[in-house]
Amino acid sequence: MDILNIILAVTLFLVALRDIIVNMIEKDFSQKKYHPILRLLLSSKEQVVAKKFIRELGFHTEEEFIKKVKGDKLHNYKGAIKFISECIEKTKSDTKYKFGNDPQKKHTSSFYVDSMSFARKKENCEDLYKLMKHLIHQVGKDYKYVFSIKGGNIPLAAAFSEDYLSIMPKDKNEEIDTGSPYDSFINYEGLKHLDLRAKNNKNEEIKGVAITCNLTTGSTFLKAIKQYNDKVKELQNSGIIPNNIKKIEDIYILYKVIKSNDLDNNCKNAGLTCYRYFDLDEESKSCLLSIKEGKSDIDDFPCYRCIKGEKSKNCTAKHCYKSLK
Repeated sequence: MDILNIILAVTLFLVALRDIIVNMIEKDFSQKKYHPILRLLLSSKEQVVAKKFIRELGFHTEEEFIKKVKGDKLHNYKGAIKFISECIEKTKSDTKYKFGNDPQKKHTSSFYVDSMSFARKKENCEDLYKLMKHLIHQVGKDYKYVFSIKGGNIPLAAAFSEDYLSIMPKDKNEEIDTGSPYDSFINYEGLKHLDLRAKNNKNEEIKGVAITCNLTTGSTFLKAIKQYNDKVKELQNSGIIPNNIKKIEDIYILYKVIKSNDLDNNCKNAGLTCYRYFDLDEESKSCLLSIKEGKSDIDDFPCYRCIKGEKSKNCTAKHCYKSLK
């Protein structure tokens, strides 16, 4: 029995010593450049668990799993391109579309991407929701509620409300004003539920995210976010809602409508970041229309070539978290 105890003690000592060595060295011994015996002896517990998990998913090697994950990522970019191309239109004459909320700085384009109307069909909205969820997953932040406005993409916001609490300000003509701070619970639809969640989970940071399908300069959307953030701060200072409700700092959209940096500058000035798949200019819009008409393939889209690592000279877009994080 003494011999068995000695063997057990020595074994436990060696296992503990091995863990100490692995933690001190902090190397990834799972890489092939290390000898197989060294990989076997010094792989961390996390690496062993990860390998077991990968095998249970049906993959034989880490390389096979990584290739599949990268493929899924590109598949989502393809999905974003396909979605935008399906809802792009071109003017029928030499006239151009005018858009933007600033009368002093209207933008013009020969193309119009009608993603809001396109997303009203349930199957299209589900596709858009999956694309936006993928983008949020790539950035890797944990949100508890989603903010939107009535002038935004309501079907998309409604899709998010299945997994997140939903906050939406009422239109001015719908607002109630009795002079009570509790009017905010009515004027911001969903705020009462957010307040209850925060009070029932006092140790939880309840972060929010603003969602819509596209923005130009973002002036109206950013104004609504600022008003909401100011209202949250006011209610917290008054002790009406708890401090673990965090102000909105991030916006997610499918694409930016123009090449101009106005949106990012406006976001920066407001303390916000706008994550998206693509920034569109006239050349990329023309390519999207060509894809829609079957004259080009998704591989011809400059942003897609750039994302695949080909560094397309014609691509001027910022690609979601890559350049914004």
